[in-house]
Order: sequence, then structure tokens, then C-alpha cells
Amino acid sequence: MGSRGPHLPALATPPTFVRGVAESLPFEAASFDAVLMFWSLNHVADAERAVQEAARILRPGGAALLVLEDMQPRWSDIVERGFWSHGRRRALKTISQMIGHAVSGRPWPLQSDHIRVGPDDLAKWGAPNLAITERVWIGQYLTYNLVRNAS
Repeated sequence: MGSRGPHLPALATPPTFVRGVAESLPFEAASFDAVLMFWSLNHVADAERAVQEAARILRPGGAALLVLEDMQPRWSDIVERGFWSHGRRRALKTISQMIGHAVSGRPWPLQSDHIRVGPDDLAKWGAPNLAITERVWIGQYLTYNLVRNAS
């Protein structure tokens, strides 16, 4: 680690690892400036509780970044640059899927080990403590930026 310190100062000191689960984080309230939930919210037992725990451990003004898999795009998403960032072929395939599911009435597909997170769930689960400041597609992944309210 020592030789990496000048180039990556955060690695000058070994990180501390803490074991826990998203629905019951082993940290004091308002103890973090940021929370990252990268491909994890779709895998928890209780997504609402996990979002509430993220809000609990954030300091007022703290940020949460959530990156989700298996999210159904909105029709308005197809005009956004991020939706097309993994290539035209993938974007067109997704649009074709959207049409097929709209016509058939079938639910959007999920991987077998994922839970469904609906388009309005994050706003409901985070209220009144988290505000969604950005919702953007990065390729096939839906990314939310949230901020902890001052209250």
C-alpha cells in the first residue's frame, strides 16, 4: 500500500471493512456524507427499509447514488443521451422490448435473483428524508442521485 500513497492518497491507510446488511446498517445516524448502492437494491430482502437506512445514516445534505438493474424504461427515456450510451443496437432492442410488453401487458422481465423496484418506489420510500435530484440512464442501468434533506 505504501508505494501507492502518493498517487492514491486514500489507499495510504488500509480501509476498514464492516459487515452488515442494507436493511439494518451498523452505523450511527447522520454519520456519512455519501452512500453508494451499486447493483444492490434489486437484491435486498426489503428495498424500502434499505432506502430508509441509507437516509438515516446520511448527514443533512449528504448524497446517495443508486444504480439499478432490470428497470423498465419510461417512454420519455428514449430521447435521453444516456439511454443510447451503450450503443444503438442495445437501445433499439430495449425499445422493441418496451413495445412488446406494452402490447402484451406482461411485466418487465427480471433476473431470477432480483426484486422489482417500480418507477415511483424510490420517491415514496425516501420521503420525506431523501429528494431525487437526478434520474438518468447510463446504458442499461438506471441511476438515481438523491440528497438527504436538512430535517
